[in-house]
Amino acid sequence: MKITGLRTICVELPIAAPSRTAIHDIRSVGAVLVFLDTDEDATGESYLFSLSGRRLGILRDMVESFSPLVNGEDPVSYTHLTLP
Repeated sequence: MKITGLRTICVELPIAAPSRTAIHDIRSVGAVLVFLDTDEDATGESYLFSLSGRRLGILRDMVESFSPLVNGEDPVSYTHLTLP
């Protein structure tokens, strides 16, 4: 099995009861949904979240920057992709 693609979707979900502090007014939670597609039609799913939707673009770009590193790799054998 080999990874054939990395996809992301940004979503922002409103919070029913906003949380306020002296410097923040948190009204939503943002998330980057991450999908790793394989040549055997299996798809891995994960997510990253932020308490501010303003950071979603940065998180998405960071995740997508890994695409050249993971494409063509075996998703089951990932130890060589981790830091020592």
